[in-house]
Amino acid sequence: MSSSIFFKSVTIFLFFVFGTTIHAKYLPHSHERSSSDLRYSVPLDQDNSIHLSWDLDFRKEKIIFRIRRPKLDPQSWFAFGMSGDGTLVNADLVFWWKTKSGNLRLKDTWTDDTGIVHIDGRQNVRVTGYSHDSTTEIISLKRKFDNCDPEDYVIEDGTVDLIYVTADDRFSSLNGLNVSEYKNGLQRVQLLKSQMPVPSFPDDVMILDVLAPSVEIPNSTTTYWCSTHRLPELTNKHHIIRFESIIPAESQGIVHHMEVFLCEDDVTEMYNAPCQTESKPKPIESCKHVLGAWAMGAQPFSYPKEAGVPLGGDNFPKFVVLEVHYNNLEQKAGIIDHSGIRFYYTPTLRPQDAGIMELGLIYTPKMAIPPQNAGFLLNGFCTPECTNEGLPEDGIKVFASQLHTHLTGVGVFTKHVRDGIELPTLNQDFHYSSHFQEIRLLKEQVTVLPGDLLITGCRYNTMDRSNVTLGGFGIKDEMCLNYIHYYPRTELEVCKSSLSKRAVNRFFTYMYRNAGMPLVPGGGVALNYKLITWSRTISFILQRVFRTGSIEMMCLDHSGSPLQGKWNELRQPRITQPLLTRDPCRSLGDVI
Repeated sequence: MSSSIFFKSVTIFLFFVFGTTIHAKYLPHSHERSSSDLRYSVPLDQDNSIHLSWDLDFRKEKIIFRIRRPKLDPQSWFAFGMSGDGTLVNADLVFWWKTKSGNLRLKDTWTDDTGIVHIDGRQNVRVTGYSHDSTTEIISLKRKFDNCDPEDYVIEDGTVDLIYVTADDRFSSLNGLNVSEYKNGLQRVQLLKSQMPVPSFPDDVMILDVLAPSVEIPNSTTTYWCSTHRLPELTNKHHIIRFESIIPAESQGIVHHMEVFLCEDDVTEMYNAPCQTESKPKPIESCKHVLGAWAMGAQPFSYPKEAGVPLGGDNFPKFVVLEVHYNNLEQKAGIIDHSGIRFYYTPTLRPQDAGIMELGLIYTPKMAIPPQNAGFLLNGFCTPECTNEGLPEDGIKVFASQLHTHLTGVGVFTKHVRDGIELPTLNQDFHYSSHFQEIRLLKEQVTVLPGDLLITGCRYNTMDRSNVTLGGFGIKDEMCLNYIHYYPRTELEVCKSSLSKRAVNRFFTYMYRNAGMPLVPGGGVALNYKLITWSRTISFILQRVFRTGSIEMMCLDHSGSPLQGKWNELRQPRITQPLLTRDPCRSLGDVI
């Protein structure tokens, strides 16, 4: 039998027989579509020995996975899947292993809240290809975004925690296997990438590389490394139209995310050291405006054809800071890194300047999260009064978004409301992790008009904390933000809110008089929050205050000055007609 006929017969067999024995012998790689024909890819482990590629069919709501890994030997097995929090409990896993006769076996499984494996009654993953050579194997899988199976993970917009488990010893039974006892790994990605078209490059495009200057990666688990860089002298204004990561092979899997910040002040001395040191020059504190950002799994970021980010010209900042987060889990030593971000810019200006607007909560301890809460909610408002004052008559086009919290944030969203009617959500991430933050293109551009309301909400998990978490700048404080990327650039740069001072004081007064809390009159918000003995009842009361209390607004222009209007003691705006969402499982139809 010729190899081509053999491959076709195996493919037909795989189509009908999944979750059982797969009689795939040696298949040359030439018969397996290369991973490069799938649009997205990410390493699953630090050495990139386990690599995932994937592609999407939004019309059929299906996803194709292709996993390349070291070849299974007769005793080993491998599992790949997803979980809601990156752990091995309540996970959706596909196992494959070799039988003693050399055939491949595959099973769709799930784990319970102790990490014990159960074979799924509905096998919702289909094998579409398998090949191997003497050292490597490649397996291709297909499934729906939502299988309408309670034991399967629903792939949604936002972050997905990909997990894998591997072992070199054969199990006696898959049912009842405890996966927590075996080597495993985690990688966070956004699987459902935007399908927004990417414009082609003009002929006069130029490249600016902002790269780490020979950094020896510390052999510690987590390091944030900062270096200053001088921008090229550009007399005339240019537009940045795209940026992407540059990561050497030896740094793959260790470089976790990177950001380039514009410096409002001139940097008088260059800096190349961990970000938090006493020797860091004071002017670097002004480097806060994000010019470009990348995180693991992120593809090159391209601006729409209508807009670009200004670079150069009169009074443009002269310096940037590159911040690189090294996540060196294996604490490797001696790696010299030159990672960074490459910008593509052109003197051929696009019709509009792109801008960034900050939505969410004001950095203030008034917005606090009680301890021992698994899903406490805080909302920040960009009110109709502010958008009416700050947006042009035809509105703005939002094309990308970067959600942001600190360590306890587990979910972030921005709702879009017009005349009380909730429109499709601007952006959301129900499996958010502060360790994976990227600028994400929206599925399509969203028009925000004057008078629209934007509500940015964050859910927090403080189950591992014994006292209150305050809003603020520190990493152990909390934030709730959405940096939206839009055009045309307007004067409105900050549109955020917090609970009013009066509402907070009423809560403290009630705690002092009715709950007997030893609060200190005039002692300040932070102190009095910390003096409260928290219980489920008191947490519920505070949640109610945040849902109903009056608010204060920051409606600021680029200079930090407030736009014209009344921004204190405002009633919270309300949604009068919530968004109706489609239930994809009302009519099950075919699973595959």
